[in-house]
Amino acid sequence: MDSHGGAPDGRGTVVELPFVPESVAQARRTVREAGAALPRWLVQDAELLTSELVSNAVLHGAPALNLTIAADEDGLTVAVRDGGAAMPLPARRDVPVGDHGGRGLGIVQRIAQDWGVEQRPQQNGKTVWFRLEARGAVGPEPQEPDRAGTPERAQDRAHEREGTA
Repeated sequence: MDSHGGAPDGRGTVVELPFVPESVAQARRTVREAGAALPRWLVQDAELLTSELVSNAVLHGAPALNLTIAADEDGLTVAVRDGGAAMPLPARRDVPVGDHGGRGLGIVQRIAQDWGVEQRPQQNGKTVWFRLEARGAVGPEPQEPDRAGTPERAQDRAHEREGTA
């Protein structure tokens, strides 16, 4: 994670997760604990994006499943590694309203200040990561604390960044 704001010296939280859908909840709790000193809206956004990455790994990847979190005063970097060789597909723009998939990486792309996918030839699998910054980012309005971290808030934040709000 060192190329994108992580912990090059090994600091941070690394958790091996069971390769089951229930790992999403464990990943969210781990992110919440690691980001306890950061703004609430940022941690909620990180929980949402972590849910997307862990869900994608369980649905489309292969064991083993690892979560790495590096928090500092400027923000949070989260990486999800699975053993699958298939690279994630770009977010689809034409997802019908009733469909339950196809939006995950689009949400990550819209909310995170930086994100990417790394595949290392000497290791099996891939790592999908994101970085959220506390400084210079658009946080939720004080009157909307319950919407932070929701898909609706992700769309609002994307419009704010694009200047279309």
